Amino acid sequence: MITSALATVEVPRALIVAHRTRRIRQPLLEVLLDRLRIEIAECELIHVIPLDPEPTLARAVELVGQHSLGTLDAIHLAVADREGRALAGDDELVFVTADVVQGQAAAALGMTVRP
Repeated sequence: MITSALATVEVPRALIVAHRTRRIRQPLLEVLLDRLRIEIAECELIHVIPLDPEPTLARAVELVGQHSLGTLDAIHLAVADREGRALAGDDELVFVTADVVQGQAAAALGMTVRP
């Protein structure tokens, strides 16, 4: 799995919100945050693509103009469109999202979208 550096903030935030809203308990929160740190550090399951700000943000602005995307959604999609495509080469580029609008934008860019 490949993700942008934004996920290093977004995923812990989502886990912390789940804990605050009592959807997960403290012990599970700690396990999940530790596992995330390990996965990111070891790059075995999750590989984090560093943000190259200038071209990534320029592409995100283009995507915002073409689709009804929020800022972070556009940046994630810009990373997939630029770096993800380069890494995928001739292989299928799969974009995973639960966001309908972001998924539609990814599909419009020729990506396979999975929930």
